[in-house]
Amino acid sequence: MYRNIRQVNGVSSVLDNAVVDPRAAEIRAIWEEVLEISPIALDDDIFDLGAHSLTITQIIARMRKRLGVEVNIEDFFDNPTIRGVLEVLK
Repeated sequence: MYRNIRQVNGVSSVLDNAVVDPRAAEIRAIWEEVLEISPIALDDDIFDLGAHSLTITQIIARMRKRLGVEVNIEDFFDNPTIRGVLEVLK
């Protein structure tokens, strides 16, 4: 059962209802699965959502498997949002 985002660390965000980029939708799904939080907006900070090095490692592995992309853990520290990760992938 996923937690509602408004219950996690006081974070509240507006869900981006119309995600045009299919990669953004898949990255969001991966973050929601690993962090067990839903919904996650494109500009939510992964660390504010409770992520740490182990959960980011899980996210990286799933992104590699499902999207065929390579990102480093440092990329998440520099770009801690879905939107930021998408910029890294460009």
